[in-house]
Amino acid sequence: MKNQNRPSASVAFLRKIILGSTLFWLAIAFLSCRQAVATSENASRELQQIHLQLDGTPSDSVNVLLRRAELLQAQALIPDSTRAHTYYHRGRYLHQLGQLDSAAILFHDAISLIQAPISRRQLAYFRMAWAAYSAAGEYGECIAISNTLGELIGPAAPPMQKALLYFIRENAYRQQGDFEKAVEYNLRNIEQLELARDTQGLVSAIISKAFYAYYVDEDIDETFAILDTLVGQEDQYSHNLNRYINGDDAVYLIFEGLYQRALESYKKGMHHIPQMEAAPN
Repeated sequence: MKNQNRPSASVAFLRKIILGSTLFWLAIAFLSCRQAVATSENASRELQQIHLQLDGTPSDSVNVLLRRAELLQAQALIPDSTRAHTYYHRGRYLHQLGQLDSAAILFHDAISLIQAPISRRQLAYFRMAWAAYSAAGEYGECIAISNTLGELIGPAAPPMQKALLYFIRENAYRQQGDFEKAVEYNLRNIEQLELARDTQGLVSAIISKAFYAYYVDEDIDETFAILDTLVGQEDQYSHNLNRYINGDDAVYLIFEGLYQRALESYKKGMHHIPQMEAAPN
């Protein structure tokens, strides 16, 4: 008796064709996937090399490297951390050209791709985003950036990360005229910089503290008491910091009509200029 459930030869043949076709396309998809992964890995490696070059490349080569980086990112699947660093470098380049709005958007894009824990390199994204928005007068955006940073680093963050958070908030509130909050974050910044042993940042923060004492509290004695913690300690600071310290000290002395002392401070500052470390400015 003929088996009614057994497929005909033509049906069986058709099934073999379908199965063979399916396996063929699965193999193609697998090979394509492997090729895409290999392409992405190669692109990521090349991007990392480009980023290393961008960290120390003369400005006339930056745009060429950035164009190559953007082309690689458009053609392959690139990790968010690598994409973020490309945005950062493009933003830094536009910031140097004075295109602050475009630079700020790119820094914001870079920040949006960061996940905790953040690296020392990624801290630069926040500093540059603050610089761009601050220069454009977007102080509310500066606060927003600090809030994003605060959420990423958390309360147990290292001192340098907290110092940057407080630095951004201090300057944003200062530019908005909220000196009470600016002073609060200045003191927090100083505390973290002392813990981090960041001499350059600490000197800048202490000079800001003198600014608040002079302009906000109108306490002349306190202003010079703060500056005296820095003046005359040449052996502890670089030539650049000594120039900075003596220059600011001279400004306040001029404001108080103490011109001879101001001249002496300026001369001390000028003494350090020929010995300063090489710098663009």
